[in-house]
Amino acid sequence: MRRKTILTHSLLCLKHCYGVISLLSYFRSRPKVECTNHGRWTLYVSAFGVCAALFLVMLVYFPNVPPKPPRASAATPRLDYRKGLRILVTNRRFWQIAVAYGVSTGTRNAWSSMLDVNLKAHGISQEDASYLGVYATAGAIVVSVTVASLHVCVLWACGLIERWRRTAFLRDGL
Repeated sequence: MRRKTILTHSLLCLKHCYGVISLLSYFRSRPKVECTNHGRWTLYVSAFGVCAALFLVMLVYFPNVPPKPPRASAATPRLDYRKGLRILVTNRRFWQIAVAYGVSTGTRNAWSSMLDVNLKAHGISQEDASYLGVYATAGAIVVSVTVASLHVCVLWACGLIERWRRTAFLRDGL
């Protein structure tokens, strides 16, 4: 019942916001007789007023903390930020993953950002280079998902995933 009430309030808020946006777009799209700074100023001030009113309603209506935690894990005490950061920085596995991700993503992003400049010498226009970059990105997404799916299927077929889970749980003491 609570979720239905929240959804209803959200839809009403969106409806009213749409009405305000429609009103503002009417003022913006009406036939221009003479463009003055006063008309623009009125539009900007009215848009600011609507945003400020919505912000104030949000500040007054929404509490800092919900009456009960959304999940059981939300009530558990959290690790201090600095202590957690210190643990993360000294964790060797984190750095292995960060370096592997950074090198692969950085190389691909650097190549993608310089694609136009590198292909200009070969007579490829900027528009064609941008399409090539889009196709390369889409291809990378498809190939990554396919390879990851196949990798998991092969590991599952070999029974390696279950063995890894058992050894990881035993090693970590879970």
